Amino acid sequence: MEITAKRILWGKCANAGQTCIAPDYILCSQDVQKNFVEMARAVLKEFYGENVKNSPDLCRIASDKHYQ
Repeated sequence: MEITAKRILWGKCANAGQTCIAPDYILCSQDVQKNFVEMARAVLKEFYGENVKNSPDLCRIASDKHYQ
């Protein structure tokens, strides 16, 4: 399950989710959902650390102009 979570989150988080491969949702049973959410939290901590806002690995919008 961890490898699946890493692949899905990589696809969603790459380039701030602005790619044609970024998944928007996952169809699964409630049992799988519970396990996936727990694993996803662990994977996100692995990717970005405890404080995501300060992570140098988190993709960000470059400026207010780009945001607009």
